[in-house]
Order: sequence, then structure tokens, then C-alpha cells
Amino acid sequence: MNKKITILFLAAVLLAVCPMSLKAQEQKEGKAEKKEKKKSKFGSFVKKVGEQTTGINMTDEPFAVIPALIKRNLDVEFVECVGDRASETVMIAFTAKSKRLKADFRVGGRGMDKAYDKSGNSFNNKSAYTSVDKGCPNGIAVRYEVTFKSVPATLEAFELVSIAWWLNVGNDKGASGNDNANMEFRNIPIAWE
Repeated sequence: MNKKITILFLAAVLLAVCPMSLKAQEQKEGKAEKKEKKKSKFGSFVKKVGEQTTGINMTDEPFAVIPALIKRNLDVEFVECVGDRASETVMIAFTAKSKRLKADFRVGGRGMDKAYDKSGNSFNNKSAYTSVDKGCPNGIAVRYEVTFKSVPATLEAFELVSIAWWLNVGNDKGASGNDNANMEFRNIPIAWE
């Protein structure tokens, strides 16, 4: 009789413990999935930072590589990229907002502006030697546009847009993109009209 009671007791304990262990396994699987999601978000964050730091394309998301001198004095943001099918031109627009009292910021021109597709084809600035020269008052986002010519309407995106610049702000007077890195916008989709 004692054997039967012991066996029934052990069976009851096993039945009680088995569902708990199944729930524990389910919880472990759920935690593993959450960790995987966290890793993937963290991984995309690392890729994004790596792209902005190195300029190496790690994802297909648009981003900008702005030289340190510009970052120190201006906030630059990409606005849009619009193509005109009839004229085979594509206009890249971005804004620059001065962090100082006044900045003289010129972009484009000097024959140094280029756009590239994924196949390595290059496209030139429509007005190759004319820069966009605008005052850039403190705290106001000023819109700049650079237009590229002879772009086929079948092109969906630019892999890289490299734009020359010149900046005159206080101690950084006369600093120029000619002597160092151009501003770069990467993975820019074209909205054709």
C-alpha cells in the first residue's frame, strides 16, 4: 500500500511540475525572441552610426556625411530629391541652419559636384561652375538646391551625391570643401515627376 501511495504521490508531483517546466520553456523562448529583436534594433543602430562615421554604405536607408567644420557651425538636413523626366534633371534639396550669428555658406559649383548610381555611373551638376550663394542667418533653415543633368528617368536612386562647399563663419573664415571632404548624401531615392 505504501508503494502505491508513493507512486501516486510521485505521479502527482510530476504532473504538477511538467506544466510549470513547459511554461518556463515558453518564457525562455519569449525572452530569446525579445533579445533577438533588441539585437536587431541595436545592430541597425550600429550600422547607421558606422555609415555616418565612415561613409561606407551598410544599409539602404538615406543618410548624410557632413564634414566636421560644417557640423560645428551649421545644422544640415536633407529635404528632397525630385526628378524631372522631360528635362532629365534631378534636384537635390537640403537646408542649412547656422548655429552662430551669421554664416556665409555656398554650395555647389567649382566642377566638383557629382552624383553616382549603384552601377558607378556619374552625373554632373547642371551649372558646374556656379555655386548657390546665400546668407545663412542664425536659427533659420535656409533651403539650398543643386541640380544634376542627364539623369535617365529609369534611375530610382542615387548611391552617392557629393557636393562642394565653402563656409565663412568667424574663426572658420574661408574654410572650403575643396581642401577636404565634400558633403555627402547617400542612398537618396528619386521622386520623378
